[in-house]
Amino acid sequence: MIVALDPGHDKNTAGKRSPDGNLREFEFNQAVANTAEEILSKYADIKVLLTKQMSETNVSLSSRTQAANQADADLFISIHANAHGNGSTWTSANGFEIYHFPGSLEGRRVAEIGHKHAIAKTGLRDRGIKTANFHVLRETKMPAVLFEFGFMTNKMECELLKTPEFRRACAEAVVLTALEFLEVDKMNGVKVEPRLIFQGRELKNFIFHNNIIFLYIGGSYIPVRDVAYALNLEIKWNDVGKVAYVD
Repeated sequence: MIVALDPGHDKNTAGKRSPDGNLREFEFNQAVANTAEEILSKYADIKVLLTKQMSETNVSLSSRTQAANQADADLFISIHANAHGNGSTWTSANGFEIYHFPGSLEGRRVAEIGHKHAIAKTGLRDRGIKTANFHVLRETKMPAVLFEFGFMTNKMECELLKTPEFRRACAEAVVLTALEFLEVDKMNGVKVEPRLIFQGRELKNFIFHNNIIFLYIGGSYIPVRDVAYALNLEIKWNDVGKVAYVD
């Protein structure tokens, strides 16, 4: 599995800095991406593609999305700090938000996962899940989200964005998003494959799609809940081990 991490913007991107000039957005974005890469590299089943390195400048949006598409990445996460107004003065705008492409169901699912983890890890005000026609969300072939981790134009959040502790918290939110979406076990570093135990016997003739188990019967795939209902059986789901028990 391949996770594309996209540290937004470049060293020379105009205006992407705090009003006092002490924080440049690309530095925050790259630091978070690098830490997330470091954590994810510990998982044998995951490879990380960084769309940009700190030493590189002027990496175009099309280069970023093309790299992810050519690598056939499974997930694309773009990392940013937010800004409000013209960027030259401090404002009161604050909080965290996450974006996905309009109409993308998988993008929405990643955003919901990322929203949950970012709120828990950062403690910032919840600005919600939003949609946008951003290039990195539109031109990627895989599910994609864009994080906005606080405002450089808010004096308090700007100071927070500078700290190693907050940057690591943001990286952990990115990592947890990737692990949950790709269904990678956080303890063992392997993908957790769903299992189906039907009246004490483990079955293999099923598929797991959109969080629904379909049982292969008579040449067709039928939702296991329909089979259980017809036989007056009960389904219990163990989310940790991803095991469905039908008894």
